[in-house]
Amino acid sequence: MTVKVREARGLLSKEASSSLNPFCIMGFYSKELGWLGKEQGVSEHKISNVLKKTDSPFWNFEQKFKIKGECSLEFRIEVRNKSKMSFGDDLVAFASFPGEKFQHSLSFEDWIPLNQPESPSSPDQKLPPAGELFLTIAFRSGNDIAADKVEKNSLKEQQMLERSKKRN
Repeated sequence: MTVKVREARGLLSKEASSSLNPFCIMGFYSKELGWLGKEQGVSEHKISNVLKKTDSPFWNFEQKFKIKGECSLEFRIEVRNKSKMSFGDDLVAFASFPGEKFQHSLSFEDWIPLNQPESPSSPDQKLPPAGELFLTIAFRSGNDIAADKVEKNSLKEQQMLERSKKRN
């Protein structure tokens, strides 16, 4: 699975007077364990560059994640703010996708709403989005990868043949 976070817009800072220094984290996530990794049979989470003083960052951050078989894990993307005030980072917004949505054949490219980090005070209260994220998710099956390798090898063979013809 290839995930590309192109950009975000409309991000909200906790302190209205300060601008954000946003970065994003993406990977498989569990509320009990936090970010998951090799121990759980998935790729480690990935972290983008920090961009300075913007509420509309353009990361163009692309990563590949391996999924073995059917995935029941949550995939999560967090937008965080690198803060000088708190000497760390603060969660600005997030989006999460239940594993059932990863059907290994669906691809997706669109703006998605980001959730606010705070929980609503009541179950029927709906918080407004905390911004939007332009996201691309592409799945490739083992057959697609094998076909790409065959095509790449054929191309290399053609190039080598052309080079040898030029030499002769």
